[in-house]
Amino acid sequence: MAFRNNISSHLDSAEFLKSLIERSDSIISYFTPIFETNQIVDFNLDYITANFDKYINDHVDTITNKLVSTVFPIIFENGIFEIYQACFYKEGFEITYEREFNFGNKKVWFESKAIKQGNGITVTSKDITQLKSTESKLRDSLKNLEFQNTILNDSESISKTASFRWNIKKNIWMFSDNINRLFDYDQDSDQFKTDGFFNFLNDHKKRELKAKINALQYEDVLPPFEFSIESKIKKIRSFYLTAHFIPSKDGQMMLGVVQDVTEIIESQQLLRQKNEELLKINEELDSFNHIASHDLQEPLRKIRMFISRIQGMDATSFPKDSLKYLEKINLSATRMQELILHLLTYSRIGKKLIPFEKLSLDHILKESLIEFEEDIQKENIDLKIQRLPDITGIPFLVKQLFINLISNAIKFRKTNTPHKVSIFYTIINLPGETSENGNFHEVTIEDNGIGFDPKHKTSIFKLFNRLHEKTEYHGTGIGLAICKKIMDSHNGFITANSEPNNGSEFKMYFPIVKHLGITN
Repeated sequence: MAFRNNISSHLDSAEFLKSLIERSDSIISYFTPIFETNQIVDFNLDYITANFDKYINDHVDTITNKLVSTVFPIIFENGIFEIYQACFYKEGFEITYEREFNFGNKKVWFESKAIKQGNGITVTSKDITQLKSTESKLRDSLKNLEFQNTILNDSESISKTASFRWNIKKNIWMFSDNINRLFDYDQDSDQFKTDGFFNFLNDHKKRELKAKINALQYEDVLPPFEFSIESKIKKIRSFYLTAHFIPSKDGQMMLGVVQDVTEIIESQQLLRQKNEELLKINEELDSFNHIASHDLQEPLRKIRMFISRIQGMDATSFPKDSLKYLEKINLSATRMQELILHLLTYSRIGKKLIPFEKLSLDHILKESLIEFEEDIQKENIDLKIQRLPDITGIPFLVKQLFINLISNAIKFRKTNTPHKVSIFYTIINLPGETSENGNFHEVTIEDNGIGFDPKHKTSIFKLFNRLHEKTEYHGTGIGLAICKKIMDSHNGFITANSEPNNGSEFKMYFPIVKHLGITN
């Protein structure tokens, strides 16, 4: 009776153990070696728990009592076969390893522990696929974080900024790496550890910053705070500090950025200095303009007046060539007056902020042509004009622009050839130029005159640039420079095209705007 109870107890224990194994997440397998000439060449899979069937989509009986080389040939490639050999030959040897297996299209990671038991190897395995996936994602996240930190460090280095975090209650400071370069101190030094930025401030700035923090730490933002420090090389550096306050379980946290603005402030100071110098230069130019418009012209007016009186006297009382010389003096004085007036005009363009207004180019052109009525009729010039648009601009400057260009178109004509001047208009899109949508009014003044070498099409807009002798064609060499400056002040531009003896073409480009503007 006692013997039967003992057998029953053993049977119950075996069933309990089997039930316990089947309910476990672990997969338990048992392998026995296959020998050839006293060497292990394979293993037989004697046993594997039923919970492995979900990986093979079949019952485990289909792979039990079969050679490992048949059911798991991968172990001969991934080092597991050598692990089983070592476990079998080395008494008490056990090893834990991780390997990946492919079951169809599914990849599964197992963490396994192998140990010799009896005449075989017991292997206990656990599915760690989810853990591996999490580890992979974590590694990717760490790589991304490392990459972002690298970018952040680079951007801080370029922008000369550093970030910081301060636990106000515990007085714990944390800084980004770039703080070392900005302050020329190691962030692990006592200067930073004990009291952060405050160690670098003078007493006045320290009190000011602490007062602002105390007043605003329960608000959202600390307004920009400017301070200066003395570096190790005794150079004064200026900084802006901006921060946000964030509540936490440990008290208020101050998160912020500090930027080295030394070069910005120095540039601003240099700019102010240059502006002051420019104002002085402008004052001197104004003084020169006054002299040029009054003091320089007064002697010229008197020269011309006295020449006029002399020319009105009896011609017989003068030497033979005297009147001819007087006429040359008079012409030189006249040219000098024109030169002074043109220089004054050029220097004044764009100097004052004059409001733009809507104006009719047709009306401006009509007023400009009045000055050339006599020349047009006398030289029988064929003048063709298309209707022109309305633009925004400064009327007297646009009129001066037309006068200068029409004057050139009439002046540089061929002899013994009917002269033609055409003025026409179109809308053109120039995406590379500054304008609303790149649209411009293109106004062209074209003639069939003597033309010029195209290599001069840019240089003719420079001051005192003349392509012809003044004895040949009257002028000061400033007219086209004035035209260019007028177009610049209207946010437009002017171009020239020509061929010798084949006429000239000047194009003016006025930006199309939907509203009135102000000059630069």
